[in-house]
Amino acid sequence: MTGKTLADYRASFEPVYAEMNAHEREAFDWAVSDLDQATLHGRYPNGSAREVIRGEVRSVLRDYPKALRTLQAEYERLASVRAELVKVTARGGFAIEKDFFGFQPTITSEITNGSRYPISRLAWEAALYLNGAGDPFATARVTSDFRSRNGLRPGDTYKVTSIVGFVKGDDRWTSLEVRNAHSVRVALTPVLTSIEDFAGRQYLAVDTARKLKSMRIARAAAERYADI
Repeated sequence: MTGKTLADYRASFEPVYAEMNAHEREAFDWAVSDLDQATLHGRYPNGSAREVIRGEVRSVLRDYPKALRTLQAEYERLASVRAELVKVTARGGFAIEKDFFGFQPTITSEITNGSRYPISRLAWEAALYLNGAGDPFATARVTSDFRSRNGLRPGDTYKVTSIVGFVKGDDRWTSLEVRNAHSVRVALTPVLTSIEDFAGRQYLAVDTARKLKSMRIARAAAERYADI
């Protein structure tokens, strides 16, 4: 039952969970994946596992269609903004330097604003590839701040140096495997929701593409578990 302490709830639920089939366990794990104990009890006081599953399925199937239509309209409305912001590009080189703090994973990039928007700062998803592999060995987020340079205006190109992991560096980016790799490549992808104008306002406050994907996955799951 949901109306107990978290420890008691887990203890009382274990026998019930053990009797569920794989489909029911999957459904319950999905239903409670974003609920803490207080929220769970608030929505389903003393509720059974089936009541929790059915309640979450019902809620998603009731609310998500309208929310998805609204979000899709917002996504389409901002399509031209996204199309511009992806024109902010960076070509990065990678090196491991050593200073007082030890090994420093350093990205030196040439950033070009090919968009029509002025930019004060933005973040990048940096991916490190070793020996020509198709999947990144490590990833990190780095920030480029142009406020001290009078901003990154349309058409501007600046060289920027970033340490991955701030002052002490990210150990994964300086591991023996990285230092002994035959080839190393860094790819930088702008985080569109991080890009700010000269007043510090985000051009895209919400990642509608990611939210749409997440909500569509949730709706598909609710449809899959509607038979419980």
